[in-house]
Parts: sequence; structure tokens; C-alpha cells
Amino acid sequence: VLSLLVATTIARPLARLRRQAEAVLDRSGRLTGTITPSRRWDEIGELERALAELTRRLEDHLQRTRAFASDVAHEFRNPLASIRTATDMALEVDEEVARRRFLSLIQREVARMERLLQGAREISSIDARLEEEERSAIDLAELLEGTVEGFRLRLGATGPQLVLAVAEHAVVWAAPDRLAQVFDNLIDNATGFSPPHGTVTVSLATSGRQAQVRVSDEGPGIP
Repeated sequence: VLSLLVATTIARPLARLRRQAEAVLDRSGRLTGTITPSRRWDEIGELERALAELTRRLEDHLQRTRAFASDVAHEFRNPLASIRTATDMALEVDEEVARRRFLSLIQREVARMERLLQGAREISSIDARLEEEERSAIDLAELLEGTVEGFRLRLGATGPQLVLAVAEHAVVWAAPDRLAQVFDNLIDNATGFSPPHGTVTVSLATSGRQAQVRVSDEGPGIP
């Protein structure tokens, strides 16, 4: 009777838990499964629930790591494209004023990439510090003008036309690089889904103490 009791309450649950633990990883070491906790309320049940929570948190961490790698590649793509386009055009123009404008754009994008790289180095703690990130007064009109100008140079005559409609200047208190990333992503998506000779309109309007930036395109939209 004692042997049967031990086998039923201890040995078999531990063997089942061992099989689940072995099935969590595939042969290449990737996390492909989870541990399903039982409804037991003894020490073995507590162990199963602890291991299930551990695998869940590990899977969340792996997903964030994969998403981070994708986000880094996406964030560096925009300034790199602007630098490449501005460099090509600076080599072609003869006017000193135009060349200086392109060089100024390159310097601005390089400085932005340096800040993005610094942020990537601190990614392990950036979520916890997001609310504490240094903010400053930003003129939205100037920020949008610089962003739109970079996209115009990159797209050239073959891409959609970018129209900037600013009703009035608006000053907001925010982290400038984070805000620039938001507008970069919005405009990049809008131009990517627009027809070749379509129009992407970036507008800025104010209402009381609120500022509204709208990015609209002539693409297919979302079903």
C-alpha cells in the first residue's frame, strides 16, 4: 500500500514533470514547449507551477529580444537611407548652398544614429527609465519639417509626394529622439503603402492645449 501511494503521489507526477521539462527545448536548444501545471496543491504542484511560470517568463524574454533586434534594424534603416541619399546628391550638386544643406542633413542624421546606438546599449534598462528620460521643449513644426525633408530627399521624384501642412507652431514637452522615431515610423509606413505618384500629407494643428499631428496617405488602408 505504501509503495502504491508513493508511486501515485510522488513518482508518477515527477516522471510526468521530467518528460515535460525535456520537451520544452528542441534539439537545437530553442524553446518550443511549455510546462502545463497540474491542479495539485502539494509541493509537487507548487514546483510545476513555478516551472511553468519560469518557462513563460523565459519565452516572453526571448520574444522581446527578437523584437528588439527587429526594431534596431528598422530604426537604423531610416537615417542610413537619408545619409546615403544626401551623400549622393551632395556629390552631384555644384552649388555651395545646396551642398551645405545636404551636409547639414548628414550631420544631423549621424548624430541621431549615435544617440540611437547609445540607446541600444542601454536597452536592458530603457523600459524602466522611459518615464524618467530627459525631456525638452520641442517645436513640432521644425521637427516635422526636418523629418519630411529627409524623406523627400530619400524618395526623390519616383516616390509619393510629401505635403507638409502646418497651421501654426506648437511647442511640446517631450523626449526629442523618441518623438522623431514616432514620426519616422508613421511616415515610413505611409510612403511604403502609397502608390508611386500618390500624396502623403503630414499636418499639424492645435486645439487649446493639445497638438495633433496627422499622417494620411492614399494607400489601400487596413481591411
